[in-house]
Amino acid sequence: MYDFKDTYDGGNDSGGYYDEKKEKADRRHQAAIWLGLVLLFGGLLVFCVSKNVGEIIMKYNAHSVIGKFAPVESTVSFMDENGNNHIINIDGTLAKHYGDQMTLYYYNDDYSNAKTITWVWFWVFSYAFFGSIFLISLVLYKKNMKQTHHYKGIPKKYTY
Repeated sequence: MYDFKDTYDGGNDSGGYYDEKKEKADRRHQAAIWLGLVLLFGGLLVFCVSKNVGEIIMKYNAHSVIGKFAPVESTVSFMDENGNNHIINIDGTLAKHYGDQMTLYYYNDDYSNAKTITWVWFWVFSYAFFGSIFLISLVLYKKNMKQTHHYKGIPKKYTY
């Protein structure tokens, strides 16, 4: 005798029928949202990596000068080889400083474009934050793109 307790009771709005097209459309919609987050946070992660690599290259290839840091004005002042005094505004940067001194890096004797190196823990935090959200979004995107395996017939209780 057939056991009817495992059959579908028709308790939702689809009238008792499994709507595979609706489920696929819902999964695609959810996957599109997760794909958007994957692209967004992947792009932000790539942007952070490129900025960090640019700073590392600048640290090892550019000229450096140690200047006097004025935290109230958010400026660093230093004197070049010709005796000219330069003041660089560092407002809005997360720069590493040692008391009242800060190291600036510049290329080709262009003192007006001297830059600081960003605080290392900022990069660690940004990699952890953007990387974790990127990985979570990627896993959920893959989960939503998986095919479901609904059995369309009557479930068999015994296999001989």
